[in-house]
Amino acid sequence: MPGVGGAHREPDPRTASDQAEFRSFLRELMRWAGYRSLQQLEAAARQHGGAMPVSTVDRALNTDRLPTADFVRRFVAACHGDVERWVAAREALADRRYARDQPSATTVGTQAPDRNGDPADICPYPGLAAFTSAQAEWFFGRERAIAEVVRHLAQRLDGSGPLVVAAPSGAGKSSLLRAGLIPALERGMLPGSRGWPRLLLTPTPQPLDELAAHLAGLAGAETRVLAGELTADPTGLVDVVQRVLAARPRSHPAQPNKVLIVVDQFEEVFTLCTRESQRRGFVRALCAATTRAGGA
Repeated sequence: MPGVGGAHREPDPRTASDQAEFRSFLRELMRWAGYRSLQQLEAAARQHGGAMPVSTVDRALNTDRLPTADFVRRFVAACHGDVERWVAAREALADRRYARDQPSATTVGTQAPDRNGDPADICPYPGLAAFTSAQAEWFFGRERAIAEVVRHLAQRLDGSGPLVVAAPSGAGKSSLLRAGLIPALERGMLPGSRGWPRLLLTPTPQPLDELAAHLAGLAGAETRVLAGELTADPTGLVDVVQRVLAARPRSHPAQPNKVLIVVDQFEEVFTLCTRESQRRGFVRALCAATTRAGGA
């Protein structure tokens, strides 16, 4: 029962002043729920049909970044907390573009940088967190790597399958994709890429459902209906992509039109997803959509 860990009242995440304090409140929530170790939390989540690997929780609570909304949902649910309140508090902190963990700097970056102001007021380094597309102007020194990824991506425009970016943990893959590849395509580094519809997602424990949720807006479909269609036939993602492209006018009719799907933290398909049907369906959907010249 919640509260057996010693605290009588669930911690209120809305009072968190920065990312570090929010993560501290998550630790308090775990104690409030009566879990004395990450192993106990993992076991309890498994009993309720969820996935909360010790490595995932340890990384989320002890690195310099704001946990994802999906992680917060699963973590708080496993601790029997108020999920919506915690997610709302997390989103409020996420709106701080360059939030840092030092309490004295919690307001840094809430507004667009003033180019006429003091450069010392701008912190271009996000710590251990990945650079985002919004931070592309501060993502220096990876021009060669960006060009290499774009070159390999160009070779996939004929429908020869998905491109996989692999490197050791911490090498900067997420930053390369988010602050390197996506902005490069937005600038038109590939012919016609300025107008490509783009999706950026992490797999979560339900990767096929997550794909449907992100794609529904582009396809003009209900998430639940689209998720059902993809579950029944993952290769149907090809038709969904085709509908998205058919509904958008081409800015360059002579150039290939594509939907860009960036799956960051792909390893979650194996570390978080416990349903084989979701795992296989997600991979089949991506492969199907990227083996047609006018697809993804």
